Amino acid sequence: MKGTVLDFGCGDGFFAQVAFDKKKLHIGLEVNNNPRIEETKRRGIYKKIILYDGLTIPLKNASVETVVSNCVFEHIPDIARSVKEIYRILGKGGYCLTSVMTSNWSEMMLGTTIFGNSYAKWMNKRQVHESLLSKKQWETLFKKAGFEIAEEIGYVNNTTAKWLDLFHYLSIPSLVHYSLFKNWSTPFLRKHNAPLASWIYTRIKNDFVSLTQDCSASFFVLQK
Repeated sequence: MKGTVLDFGCGDGFFAQVAFDKKKLHIGLEVNNNPRIEETKRRGIYKKIILYDGLTIPLKNASVETVVSNCVFEHIPDIARSVKEIYRILGKGGYCLTSVMTSNWSEMMLGTTIFGNSYAKWMNKRQVHESLLSKKQWETLFKKAGFEIAEEIGYVNNTTAKWLDLFHYLSIPSLVHYSLFKNWSTPFLRKHNAPLASWIYTRIKNDFVSLTQDCSASFFVLQK
């Protein structure tokens, strides 16, 4: 991460707050109708927040050096256009660091194993997965936009995907708390969930060091 860093699809800023030093992120980019933008401002993660129409990024060509994006691309209907826009605003030699869900997610969810494809369709609709592409399709899309794929790392394998799907339901108390107080976590909830979280962690930690190509998500390092 170098130069001016833009977070594409910054959302409420929660991921950036957890993953990055505040000094490293300059611009948070989000669509006009995101209701959580006030939370983004409150967190103070970005030096500047830009709202746009979801189509044309209101920045000049080659105006940023790094773009980061966490699991955003799969939610965009015309993702090819957005990737081309990212390529446009990046300076020569600049990087786009992005994580994406792949089409394997539909098959690997715990609910799909139990209830079949009807569950996968329901969950993907709930998660607004508009462009759930295969790893190969993601690679092709990035190359067509002009990017060189400097690195690709698969993550969230079959076992971890099932845990991740289960987490949707284990996190309901946090969702209720957020609905009431606009805060995802409290000391009480962390203390209450600590034993369960620790037990789950010990069961899946080895998955993160023994990944195969058969994963439901990928992390790409793209260079212009």
